[in-house]
Amino acid sequence: MNPPPMTQTEYTEALRKALQTAGNAYAFPPRNAADLIAITNGENSLLRIALCGYTGEHVMPDLWQCVAWTCQKGYESKKQAVKDRSRERIWFSPHCLKPLSLFGGVS
Repeated sequence: MNPPPMTQTEYTEALRKALQTAGNAYAFPPRNAADLIAITNGENSLLRIALCGYTGEHVMPDLWQCVAWTCQKGYESKKQAVKDRSRERIWFSPHCLKPLSLFGGVS
């Protein structure tokens, strides 16, 4: 998901509208435009949203599945880049398809 650029004013207005529409559906306000767009559209059964980031960067609703993974070491060998490898996460919206396991069930 690559959200369109938003000014702070546009983001604030979109957040206000989303919170009005959702009532108390959010236990927390979205932190940025990507969270806002993902959470606002997460219940849409026509969309399958995957939001990538680091642990602690996004706080998504409980219905979203968070998958941890560690990327291979890239070309950048700085200490922070090596440390961040283990913080990689992908959050999948509720309507994303779940992969089947080798034994026929949903993994």
